[in-house]
Amino acid sequence: MRLHPGRIALIVFQTVWLNVILPGHQRGLIVIPGDDLACHASLASTSAHHSCCPTKESGAPDPDRKSRCAICFFAAKLTPGVVIDLTPPALQLLRVADVPAAQQRKAIASLPTYDGRAPPAV
Repeated sequence: MRLHPGRIALIVFQTVWLNVILPGHQRGLIVIPGDDLACHASLASTSAHHSCCPTKESGAPDPDRKSRCAICFFAAKLTPGVVIDLTPPALQLLRVADVPAAQQRKAIASLPTYDGRAPPAV
């Protein structure tokens, strides 16, 4: 079996992603945009400071930063969802059906023979 360059690239990407980057990253280092952008935009327009927004002077870390980690978000989107098992249940005997009594016929209706390729019989 030949390994195409695309397959090799996928194997290398999965190996690096799952064994190096994902377990070794520092949570919250790279964050997805969220509520802090609106907070910082409002701070830039006014000189007032909000108590929910950390300032550079206070040095308080953002408690919400780790929950918005971009690498964790990307890894969560790559994992497949829950699989729904649609396997039918095992077959089993539910009940034994009663055998109906045989009906007797007195005569079988016979139809005249018709050969579609011959002329009609007189």
